[in-house]
Formats: sequence, structure tokens, C-alpha cells
Amino acid sequence: FERAVLETNVDGVMTARGALANPSIFSPKGMMDVCDMVKVYVEKAHKYNNNVQNTKYVVQRMLAGVSRKEKEHKGLIDVIQGCKNYESLY
Repeated sequence: FERAVLETNVDGVMTARGALANPSIFSPKGMMDVCDMVKVYVEKAHKYNNNVQNTKYVVQRMLAGVSRKEKEHKGLIDVIQGCKNYESLY
């Protein structure tokens, strides 16, 4: 943020895709691994009764960049799409 303000002389910076990909971007402790962040997100979404379809959408967006880069996550989005409830997301 500070670099963007200094280099461009803007008053603020808006983040959307970066925040959706890894919401820990706002953490004062630094960014978490995306897969760890997904676990935290699913737990909180379940705890607060978020609609499971919305949760699946957000998780897929969070994993989109990861699954393209890492072979071990290649089929993960397909598995998530098949989930019907929170229990199957764990």
C-alpha cells in the first residue's frame, strides 16, 4: 500500500481480486499460505452459517491461482464443485 501511494501519488488503493484470492492480505501478521487460509475461511463460513454455495465459490476463487501453479492441487477445484454441504468441504 505505502509503495503504491508513494509511487503514484494516490490517496488510496483498492484491492478486490487480491483480497478474494487471499484475505489474509489485510493481516498485520502477514499473509498466510492460501491453503491454510482456505481452511480458516471454511471454518468461519460454517460457524457463521454462510451459504455453502457462496463458500464454495469463494474457495474456488481463492484456489484458482494455486491450482494452476501446483500439480497437487490440480483436481481440487473439481472436488470442491461436487461438495453439497460443509461436511464434504472438510
